[in-house]
Amino acid sequence: MALGLNHALLIGTLVREPDLRYTPSGLAVLRLDLAGDDHLHDEAGTVRTRPWYQRATVFGSQAERVVDVLHVGTPLWLEGHLEQRRWEDGDGRARSSLEVVGRRVEVLEYGVRGDDDPVAIDARDQPRLRDAGNRTRLIGNLVRDVELRRIDEGATLARFSLAVQERTGEDAPAPHFVEIRAWRERARALDGWERGTPVYVEGRLVNDAWTDAEGERRRATRVEALRIERVRRPLPDTRALADVGPDADEASPAAAPPF
Repeated sequence: MALGLNHALLIGTLVREPDLRYTPSGLAVLRLDLAGDDHLHDEAGTVRTRPWYQRATVFGSQAERVVDVLHVGTPLWLEGHLEQRRWEDGDGRARSSLEVVGRRVEVLEYGVRGDDDPVAIDARDQPRLRDAGNRTRLIGNLVRDVELRRIDEGATLARFSLAVQERTGEDAPAPHFVEIRAWRERARALDGWERGTPVYVEGRLVNDAWTDAEGERRRATRVEALRIERVRRPLPDTRALADVGPDADEASPAAAPPF
């Protein structure tokens, strides 16, 4: 599998007090819950406000550097990457989650936003930054053929997963599997894209919640694509997913919701 790209950038306000803990070895682990409003154009060209909420984790000295100046409502700039965590639940079933790990955090001051208040207060009395930032950029290989489906309203939905390899070589870690969805024209343009195709995706992080067939409440983080391009490589690797293996679909996010 060729070298990929894994980049996430969040600009939002804290909606909960930061949670700093330490591992038994003394490593600082800081949990941050951020929120903001995106303003996106729909298929008719109308600007729509799309709220988002996202948890991020920061480790080590970076966490200790900022924790004392953070509180609910603090605007933050956080740069990092997506990381897939895998484990088995109490029944021995494979589980996974997609998380944001911050490499760098900066505390901001509220910028100019016209006559509007810089934050919107949601139904839970949480401050959500207006004109926030929520962008993810990925390069990876398609784990399976792109699936297209018509939704009740007539819109086309494309669903696929990317295997993103951040390093190559003998000591390279396992790839991260990122579930991605695209809508309407972007979705229809993906018809026929096959497993192994190298792809660039730019989008926003979205959190899904649903009840599975066993009645258990489930949550998952995915990417809603805003831009998708094929990646042309001079010497394409015909074994693009050889490292993933024949059970790649089983290795992709186990918590991904159904259509």
